Amino acid sequence: MTETKFNINTNEYLPLRDVVFNTLRDAILTGKLVPGERLMENQLAEKLGVSRTPVREALRMLELENLVELVPRKGAQVLDMTEKDIVNILEIRSALEGLATSLACKKMTKECLQQLKNMKNSNGNCWIVQEIYRAIHVNWLCASFVEEHIKPGILRR
Repeated sequence: MTETKFNINTNEYLPLRDVVFNTLRDAILTGKLVPGERLMENQLAEKLGVSRTPVREALRMLELENLVELVPRKGAQVLDMTEKDIVNILEIRSALEGLATSLACKKMTKECLQQLKNMKNSNGNCWIVQEIYRAIHVNWLCASFVEEHIKPGILRR
């Protein structure tokens, strides 16, 4: 694994495995971890300042999202996503997030609704300049924001 250009984003309200998962997911989606790159548990744990257990759990979660492949006795590797993969993922997420947003909006204050509108406008600008990784990241931020207003964890499943 080459020298990484990311750091852990601590959040005292999330389990450590989720913090590691979010950090690695962000690094993959922003291209800091490139397709084909091997992810060594011990090196990631050292880099992030955590034990191997949350790293191992985060890698399993990333495998469920098809961002990494876990190969027995070889470790993890960042998967390459084709344009078709990205389109399929975005179509499914868009349907689920639309429903989740609709449910969450019923519970939001006017201030929260304005924040969500601002995020949506930011995402629209990503499509104009075709910054696909940034669009995915902003999409994820919107989903996280919406998720705070509905049952936590429901969008991750």
